[in-house]
Amino acid sequence: MLTLSCGGCATIAYADCQCPEGYDPHTSGHLPGCQMANLDAQLVCPDTSDCCKEDHDHGVAANACEGGHTTCPTPASCALWANVRSHYADPDAEGVPVSCPGGHCGLGVPGCTVCRPITIIVPPGHVGAIKRAAA
Repeated sequence: MLTLSCGGCATIAYADCQCPEGYDPHTSGHLPGCQMANLDAQLVCPDTSDCCKEDHDHGVAANACEGGHTTCPTPASCALWANVRSHYADPDAEGVPVSCPGGHCGLGVPGCTVCRPITIIVPPGHVGAIKRAAA
């Protein structure tokens, strides 16, 4: 089972493989109707949130983005860039800029079709779930 969380409003949902026993999603992907076939559809943000309310598949919209964005809307507090810097013992010594130079897709990036960031949490010992979800 995977835990899904919206980075915009913190809504949480859960998804698990519902393919028939004996079916191998590693070879052909998940069957239509299986929660793992479309993780974005499992996470529904409440109407009271500021998250995207467009009637579309959030995953399809995000994957349609061509990227190549040159700016970041919050360069000094970009969570993605903070994560990049955290991979270095001393990012300043390595020459990693303090603020985000842009170039990534993300919520609020001008021209980007990513509506909301989704965090997928895999429980310890469930590596097989990652393979099934990626199929």
